[in-house]
Amino acid sequence: MNRYFRTALIGALSLIIGVGNSSGLAAQGNPPQTPFGPVPAPPAPSLGLPLAPSPFQAGPAPNPPQAPPDDVSELQKCYKALSDPETCRRVVAEQANWEVRFFDVKYATPSTLADALSIFRASVRVSPGMRLLSVKAPKEIMPAIEDAIKRLDVAAPKKSVELTLHILSASDQSGTPPSGVPQSLQPVVNQLKNVFSYKQFQLVDTLVLTGVDGQTVQSNGILPGYAFSQASTGARTNYTLQAPLLVRMADQKDPILRLGGERLDAFRFGLRVPVLTGNSSGPVVPFQYSDIGINTWVEVQQGQQVVVGKATVGDSAVILVLSVKFP
Repeated sequence: MNRYFRTALIGALSLIIGVGNSSGLAAQGNPPQTPFGPVPAPPAPSLGLPLAPSPFQAGPAPNPPQAPPDDVSELQKCYKALSDPETCRRVVAEQANWEVRFFDVKYATPSTLADALSIFRASVRVSPGMRLLSVKAPKEIMPAIEDAIKRLDVAAPKKSVELTLHILSASDQSGTPPSGVPQSLQPVVNQLKNVFSYKQFQLVDTLVLTGVDGQTVQSNGILPGYAFSQASTGARTNYTLQAPLLVRMADQKDPILRLGGERLDAFRFGLRVPVLTGNSSGPVVPFQYSDIGINTWVEVQQGQQVVVGKATVGDSAVILVLSVKFP
């Protein structure tokens, strides 16, 4: 046999044997090999039927039962905490029979009142803009909640205040003033002399006003004599006073009176002083009124004497000294 023919016959037989082995391996589940790797198996034919769930596969989580809007949060809490759904249903079913009431809050702070009601087995919601409490609770508990609201929502007793305002005049005039300074104000005057260069101090008038916490006391009138004015004008000095009173406790011990501030109007003291505008030797003395005032806020405790402020009036000055009592 020709040598070339023999080589070709051996190559053909090797190819036939190789293909047969590959078909056998493919039939046994092993994919045929190619120079680029195994040949991918064709997809299994689909019969168009859904696969049955495995008995070991967890089913989808149950949907929460339908409930009123204010009870959905309770169900969500139960499911998020992996609680027993039956317990959730029981809680919601129980609250579905609770009574709902609305209460107007007249005096107390709504949020503070709601905190006080947290001891009850109830749902309390606050509407601060309307000063309203919405309460949902068992019918047998609702009377106790209503009684608690009536006891807590009451007006706090207002503390009485006695306000004493000393009006002092300070000037550079020497000599003995027409009216001196009472002994009770002498320590204040001594301190004022260390601060200002005025030589003479005198008490012009003392105003006493009474009120209660939260009230604004007012006063107006004419100062005695010709205080802060010239006698040649024949005109007197007028005053006005406005003092909003706010009592607060310091460390729950001694009360403090606050005049102005904290959403209150300012403490206001005003003077209308006649001022010469021309020659006073004629039959008609020309003058006009000038407005002078002190607007501020201040705090004072009982037993204190507080200098509220000072305002210049020509060559002199008006100084206000304040004291308070809580009768």
